[in-house]
Amino acid sequence: MEGLDQSRPTISVSKLEEQIRQAEGKGAQGGAKGVAGPPPRFDAKARGHLQRISDYLQKEGMSTADLHARLDANRDGRVDKKEFVGRMGELGPQLGLRPQDLGLLFDSMDVNGDGELSPGELGLYL
Repeated sequence: MEGLDQSRPTISVSKLEEQIRQAEGKGAQGGAKGVAGPPPRFDAKARGHLQRISDYLQKEGMSTADLHARLDANRDGRVDKKEFVGRMGELGPQLGLRPQDLGLLFDSMDVNGDGELSPGELGLYL
Protein backbone atom coordinates (compact mmCIF):
# COMPACT_ATOMS: atom_id res chain seq x y z
CA MET A 1 0.00 0.00 0.00
CA GLU A 2 1.30 3.38 -0.94
CA GLY A 3 2.24 5.56 2.01
CA LEU A 4 2.36 2.67 4.46
CA ASP A 5 5.29 3.06 6.81
CA GLN A 6 6.89 -0.39 6.78
CA SER A 7 9.26 0.53 9.62
CA ARG A 8 6.41 0.79 12.16
CA PRO A 9 5.42 -2.24 14.21
CA THR A 10 2.34 -3.89 12.75
CA ILE A 11 0.14 -6.76 13.71
CA SER A 12 -2.47 -8.57 11.65
CA VAL A 13 -6.06 -8.86 12.76
CA SER A 14 -5.66 -12.64 12.98
CA LYS A 15 -2.66 -12.18 15.29
CA LEU A 16 -4.67 -9.75 17.45
CA GLU A 17 -7.48 -12.27 17.66
CA GLU A 18 -4.98 -14.99 18.61
CA GLN A 19 -3.56 -12.82 21.41
CA ILE A 20 -7.06 -12.18 22.73
CA ARG A 21 -7.92 -15.89 22.67
CA GLN A 22 -4.71 -16.63 24.58
CA ALA A 23 -5.52 -13.95 27.18
CA GLU A 24 -9.03 -15.33 27.57
CA GLY A 25 -7.70 -18.85 27.93
CA LYS A 26 -5.50 -17.73 30.82
CA GLY A 27 -8.54 -16.26 32.54
CA ALA A 28 -7.05 -12.77 32.63
CA GLN A 29 -9.03 -10.63 35.09
CA GLY A 30 -11.71 -13.26 35.46
CA GLY A 31 -12.74 -13.45 31.80
CA ALA A 32 -14.71 -16.53 30.83
CA LYS A 33 -12.94 -18.91 28.51
CA GLY A 34 -14.46 -19.08 25.04
CA VAL A 35 -16.75 -16.07 25.49
CA ALA A 36 -17.02 -13.84 22.44
CA GLY A 37 -16.57 -10.09 22.68
CA PRO A 38 -13.87 -7.79 23.97
CA PRO A 39 -10.98 -9.37 25.84
CA PRO A 40 -11.24 -9.82 29.61
CA ARG A 41 -9.20 -6.70 30.39
CA PHE A 42 -12.29 -4.68 29.51
CA ASP A 43 -14.51 -4.20 32.53
CA ALA A 44 -18.27 -3.72 32.23
CA LYS A 45 -17.89 0.07 32.02
CA ALA A 46 -15.38 -0.18 29.16
CA ARG A 47 -17.57 -2.68 27.35
CA GLY A 48 -20.44 -0.21 27.66
CA HIS A 49 -18.30 2.54 26.16
CA LEU A 50 -17.31 0.29 23.26
CA GLN A 51 -20.95 -0.63 22.71
CA ARG A 52 -21.98 3.04 22.60
CA ILE A 53 -19.28 3.78 20.04
CA SER A 54 -20.31 0.76 17.99
CA ASP A 55 -23.99 1.78 18.15
CA TYR A 56 -23.02 5.29 17.03
CA LEU A 57 -21.14 3.90 14.03
CA GLN A 58 -24.12 1.77 13.06
CA LYS A 59 -26.55 4.68 13.46
CA GLU A 60 -24.36 6.95 11.34
CA GLY A 61 -23.70 4.25 8.73
CA MET A 62 -19.95 4.47 9.35
CA SER A 63 -17.43 1.68 9.11
CA THR A 64 -14.49 1.39 11.48
CA ALA A 65 -12.30 2.50 8.56
CA ASP A 66 -14.44 5.65 8.30
CA LEU A 67 -14.01 6.25 12.02
CA HIS A 68 -10.26 5.68 11.78
CA ALA A 69 -10.04 8.27 8.99
CA ARG A 70 -12.13 10.71 11.05
CA LEU A 71 -9.91 10.24 14.10
CA ASP A 72 -6.72 10.79 12.08
CA ALA A 73 -6.54 14.54 12.70
CA ASN A 74 -3.22 15.13 10.90
CA ARG A 75 -4.03 12.71 8.05
CA ASP A 76 -0.82 10.72 8.44
CA GLY A 77 -2.66 7.38 8.36
CA ARG A 78 -2.11 6.77 12.08
CA VAL A 79 -4.28 7.51 15.12
CA ASP A 80 -2.29 8.25 18.24
CA LYS A 81 -3.71 8.68 21.73
CA LYS A 82 -3.93 12.47 21.49
CA GLU A 83 -5.90 12.25 18.24
CA PHE A 84 -8.16 9.51 19.60
CA VAL A 85 -8.99 11.34 22.82
CA GLY A 86 -9.37 14.70 21.06
CA ARG A 87 -11.56 13.56 18.19
CA MET A 88 -13.61 11.08 20.19
CA GLY A 89 -13.92 13.78 22.85
CA GLU A 90 -15.94 15.80 20.35
CA LEU A 91 -18.46 12.94 20.37
CA GLY A 92 -17.99 12.21 24.05
CA PRO A 93 -20.90 14.20 25.48
CA GLN A 94 -23.45 12.57 23.19
CA LEU A 95 -21.93 9.13 23.85
CA GLY A 96 -21.47 9.62 27.59
CA LEU A 97 -17.68 9.37 27.38
CA ARG A 98 -15.17 11.38 29.38
CA PRO A 99 -11.57 12.06 28.24
CA GLN A 100 -10.18 9.76 30.95
CA ASP A 101 -12.49 6.97 29.72
CA LEU A 102 -11.21 7.49 26.19
CA GLY A 103 -7.58 7.34 27.32
CA LEU A 104 -8.17 4.01 29.03
CA LEU A 105 -10.02 2.64 26.01
CA PHE A 106 -7.16 3.68 23.76
CA ASP A 107 -4.60 1.96 25.96
CA SER A 108 -6.66 -1.22 26.02
CA MET A 109 -7.27 -1.30 22.27
CA ASP A 110 -3.60 -0.66 21.42
CA VAL A 111 -2.82 -4.36 21.56
CA ASN A 112 0.62 -4.18 19.96
CA GLY A 113 1.65 -1.29 22.23
CA ASP A 114 2.94 0.96 19.47
CA GLY A 115 1.08 4.03 20.74
CA GLU A 116 -1.28 4.07 17.77
CA LEU A 117 -4.52 2.42 16.78
CA SER A 118 -4.46 0.72 13.42
CA PRO A 119 -7.69 0.21 11.48
CA GLY A 120 -7.38 -3.47 12.41
CA GLU A 121 -7.10 -2.78 16.14
CA LEU A 122 -10.04 -0.38 16.00
CA GLY A 123 -12.11 -2.81 13.95
CA LEU A 124 -11.36 -5.69 16.28
CA TYR A 125 -13.11 -3.96 19.16
CA LEU A 126 -15.87 -2.17 17.30
